[in-house]
Amino acid sequence: MIKSTFSNGYEDIYNGKRAVTAGWMVITPSDTILSGHSINAKTAGKTARAAAADRCGLHIAYGARGAVPLRYLQAREKHAKDQGYKSHRELVQAAKSHRAAFVEQCHIEIVSV
Repeated sequence: MIKSTFSNGYEDIYNGKRAVTAGWMVITPSDTILSGHSINAKTAGKTARAAAADRCGLHIAYGARGAVPLRYLQAREKHAKDQGYKSHRELVQAAKSHRAAFVEQCHIEIVSV
């Protein structure tokens, strides 16, 4: 059992078997706390930012890989235009910007364990 204690007194306990060396915590603008552990501090930072971005509530399918039916591409473009964007690419860029702005509003803390 590994315990991480953060600056606000919040404690997160890791019961796994990996040799984790860092704990991470995210506090969203709505004061929701997300936390976890990672192998190292670099990975902890990436995981914390990804967890915060997932919490923003905006999820867009960025793009399909491989052969894609034309109907899918047309529906994706129509959906973007219905939402007021010129193209699906513009919609994706707006979503990425929104998610990045949300992550910037979050408080992210990484601690060594």
